[in-house]
Amino acid sequence: MKDEIDITNCIVFNDLKDCIDGYMDYYNNERYQWELCKMAPNGYNKYIRKGIYIIPGKGNSEVKVA
Repeated sequence: MKDEIDITNCIVFNDLKDCIDGYMDYYNNERYQWELCKMAPNGYNKYIRKGIYIIPGKGNSEVKVA
């Protein structure tokens, strides 16, 4: 996280909080990871728990895996 966000523009605590919250949302919902079948952590969790695979780059198309 320290290499991927720029906190130099954060003047007050709420600015820093918003910056960190935005990064956490991006990391958990959009940032695809090789170790998780090229899926974001929340998408991988959905895949493991419900068998729904979100196809990256297809407008979040979902495929039910039997």
